[in-house]
Amino acid sequence: MCGEPFFLAQAVGRRMIEHSQTNSGFRGRIVNIASVAALRTMPRLGIYSMTKAAVIQMTRAQAAEWGRFGINVNAICPGYVRTEMNETLWETENGQRLIQSLPPPACRRRRGPGRSDPAAVLGRKPDDQRGRDRD
Repeated sequence: MCGEPFFLAQAVGRRMIEHSQTNSGFRGRIVNIASVAALRTMPRLGIYSMTKAAVIQMTRAQAAEWGRFGINVNAICPGYVRTEMNETLWETENGQRLIQSLPPPACRRRRGPGRSDPAAVLGRKPDDQRGRDRD
């Protein structure tokens, strides 16, 4: 479970390092996805929590090693994200208990339906919204 983010970041990082050596002023960004479960022990999520904690440590190591090449490496730790696969879980009593067990700061910062928005993570507007504010 932690191998995939590692191998992906290694492949991308290798290409970014090569690019940085021929392009002065190069700035690259890698955003790894961890979880609030990495920051807190939660019942029945032991293995998941451990692998997400490993993603955080991997991110710290990559940031320390690749910063000199102009590569910024960060991780985000979202709380619950409602998806088609888990939507019915969140409506159950157990799902509500799980949500309540998440660290309070994550719950307070995230408002709305809790759906994932890649555009927000990347700091840009979705493709269908680009240019509309110029009209």
